[in-house]
Amino acid sequence: MIKLFLDTNVLLNSLLRDRRAHISSLSILLQNNIQLVTNEYVIKETRKILEDIYSFDKADINQIIEFLRAKIEIVKTPSREEFKTINSSDKSDRPIIFSAKKYDCVLITDDAPTKKDAGKYIQALGSTEAIDIFNIKLAKESDLSKK
Repeated sequence: MIKLFLDTNVLLNSLLRDRRAHISSLSILLQNNIQLVTNEYVIKETRKILEDIYSFDKADINQIIEFLRAKIEIVKTPSREEFKTINSSDKSDRPIIFSAKKYDCVLITDDAPTKKDAGKYIQALGSTEAIDIFNIKLAKESDLSKK
């Protein structure tokens, strides 16, 4: 069974309409045919970016995180001891790549360096590639308001 591990940028792309990969990321998040996985580290990063960079209200962030928890299996962040085996140009990507590998997932990321580094360990795709490869129906903006 295919499982997709969602990187922080894919979660942010799905939530923020002005992001380039918004529709493809949203489509992946809203589909119900392929299991989605991420880890607590990604959720923590997403929360921090929504609060610190995009100035979202804490209540709105809590609602968003609750929605994400309903759609995605969220696994424990690996220990430093576990993810130190991963070589990545961005050290903050190591727990993400490690978790995707540990849970036998395809990593979905729209960050080119992360995708390249992850490719040494697992299959890694951008959100648009994942839409094509896994035949995921494209979402419409109105789909988000229905959820």
